[in-house]
Amino acid sequence: MVQEVLGAKGRIDILLSNAGARPNVAAVVDLPLEEWNRVLAVTLTGVLLCCRAVGRVMMRRESGKIVNISSINGINPAALSVAYHVAKAGVISLSRTLAMELAPYGVNVNAVCPGPLHTHFHSHLMPQRAESLGISTEEMMERIRGAIPLGRWGEPEDVAKMVAFLAGDDTSWVTGETISVSGGLAGVSAAPPRQKTGGEG
Repeated sequence: MVQEVLGAKGRIDILLSNAGARPNVAAVVDLPLEEWNRVLAVTLTGVLLCCRAVGRVMMRRESGKIVNISSINGINPAALSVAYHVAKAGVISLSRTLAMELAPYGVNVNAVCPGPLHTHFHSHLMPQRAESLGISTEEMMERIRGAIPLGRWGEPEDVAKMVAFLAGDDTSWVTGETISVSGGLAGVSAAPPRQKTGGEG
């Protein structure tokens, strides 16, 4: 991919890594290893591979902007999606590390952490989360909306505006930052209902 862009344009000025495999809702103790590996392969390793390849190009040019999409759950994880949340926390750590390593070459690296957005990602995840709580999808979405200080779910454009800002000329002295775009929501910390275990009647 990188070589194709270089062949067509001769340069790469901006990298946006927006990788995320949709997780399946499961408790840590029930999580299949295959699910863990699947989610991390796309959501974290995919970002690493892109940053590594493009980072080399930007080092040679001594300029560039890298913006990696994490999640507010990478800062404050919720229950039942551990692989996704660990991967997104890894994206934050990767971004901060890369920011330090590429700073001598004039390359800026930052992470953006979206909150709940109206996307296909959440249309897949919300029914599973609702089922885990024994409520309807509509009630689940309303609970989340009610917890957002600005009172609404986000739209992809809300995140795109922040990405465009970080990729622009006005942020030449901003690097290694983790910026939430979440309507003020810091995270969801509610514990799921207690389940029966093998030792219970």
